[in-house]
Amino acid sequence: MDHETETIIIKEAEVDKGIACLVKFLNEQPGIQTRFSCQGDDAKGIIPYVNFIAENPNSLAEFLKTWKDYRFATSIYIEHYADDFNPFLLNVILVNESHLKQLQRMIEEDGN
Repeated sequence: MDHETETIIIKEAEVDKGIACLVKFLNEQPGIQTRFSCQGDDAKGIIPYVNFIAENPNSLAEFLKTWKDYRFATSIYIEHYADDFNPFLLNVILVNESHLKQLQRMIEEDGN
């Protein structure tokens, strides 16, 4: 469809309490915007994750420089969409559940 679009900023969302600190941290990074997340569930074998987009390759590069101190707990998968509907870099962080609380403490201690 060829509808005219408008960019808006979404300022509030319901987020699982166990991953809220990480979602907040990501949204504070320039050019990064989270899309969905889950704190995980050991009983169901669901690993915590956050899915987010970077506005452009430079935003992603700057984020990765910031993220280097937290790498111990994550895997980042990067896909590039270059069509008209998805002109963004789509990124997914999978967090090792045993490290989630440690990651949250580090982010809080760093003041983010």
